[in-house]
Amino acid sequence: MGRRSLEWCQARPYRGVVPPQGVSTAERRKLSAVILALVLIPSAVYVAYTVAQSHDEVLTHSSSVTHVRVEGNDDFNSTNGVVSGTGAMSDPYVISFPEADHYNQVTIEISNTSVPFVLRDTEFSLNFMSGGMAWTDVGVRISNATDFSVDNNSLSCYLRVDRCSDFTLSGNRLLYDLFDRSLIVNCSDYMLNNNTRGKVSMVDCADFSLSGNVNSTLLMYGCRDSVVTGNRLVRGVIALSGCHGCLIQSNRCQSITIDAGSANCSVVMNSMRNGSMQGVFLDHVENVTVDGNVIENCSHHGIELWESVRDCTITRNNISGCYGAIVLRDAQGCEVYHNNVFSARSLDPILDEQGWLNSWDAGYPGGGNYYFDYAGPDVYSGPDQDEPGPDGIGDTEVVVYTYLPGDPGVDHYPLFAPYSG
Repeated sequence: MGRRSLEWCQARPYRGVVPPQGVSTAERRKLSAVILALVLIPSAVYVAYTVAQSHDEVLTHSSSVTHVRVEGNDDFNSTNGVVSGTGAMSDPYVISFPEADHYNQVTIEISNTSVPFVLRDTEFSLNFMSGGMAWTDVGVRISNATDFSVDNNSLSCYLRVDRCSDFTLSGNRLLYDLFDRSLIVNCSDYMLNNNTRGKVSMVDCADFSLSGNVNSTLLMYGCRDSVVTGNRLVRGVIALSGCHGCLIQSNRCQSITIDAGSANCSVVMNSMRNGSMQGVFLDHVENVTVDGNVIENCSHHGIELWESVRDCTITRNNISGCYGAIVLRDAQGCEVYHNNVFSARSLDPILDEQGWLNSWDAGYPGGGNYYFDYAGPDVYSGPDQDEPGPDGIGDTEVVVYTYLPGDPGVDHYPLFAPYSG
């Protein structure tokens, strides 16, 4: 700056904030400090914001973000991760990455395809920015597609499949199972096999099979004509809501719940151990069969029929170590027979609040249920238990506990030994 400019600046009248007359020197200094703060603080905030933005930009640009979008058969190419295949049934397109960063967007999106493809051997990892986790609802989305499989991937992001058919999800590791890691909507004719961990939710799906999955939670809403078998969900549950015609068979889990208008479903030969809920819980269901299950050491009742349960069959179940064994709250037209109650923590292991509307035995000579605390003799036989000679059926009937007005349920033919048929 030249001398003339400096003199001009010195001679220029002050146009800033002028302290009022009569203000002391100390007060003027305080006022000057306030004015200085008002000027400097916004500048500091702006600088910090700029630095933070620059920091985020560095993280964004330095991360190896993978974003694949296939929006039709013609988009299967090397740019979108295709490493092999021709799209034929015997030679599907193969999409594979050593690692795919799930960074605040759908990492892989495939839609509107009709040729076979496979997404396999990819590890989806979460990225981090500014000390927080970049997170979106879905990392992998497949929609309106057919004839594909998702195999042997590590998914630390959400997987969503909707409006698809004829596909397989197999051998995937569904990490971080705090939320529903996989969501399948409006799909049919598919298989979920040998996946580990995570939650899998199915909504309005039909004709599917779930088998060999380990330590998952399987949730089904409005599903039809499907089979859940051979899954080992030691820490998980299986829950059906509004489902029809589904078979739950030979699984190991903590609990099985069927509710919300489900009908014509079967729970057969499953093992429920050490659960924090009921072993089998039915609520607002019709024509559900619970047969041949082993239920041990659940913190609540072994089998509980809660509200608006109609025409269900409870047979051949082995129950021990639960609070109550078999409890019917609001049930009508239900049949309960050939079950073995080996132990219970409650003084009344069986309860039926509307016992006169249900049956607790299969007549004679079929018999009723086995109760560990039954003390009646077996000296007589016959429909009226008045003919000489034992027949494996106790001579004294068992009255099912109830605390409501009305006739209780009665097991007319309690078994003298555990049922083994």
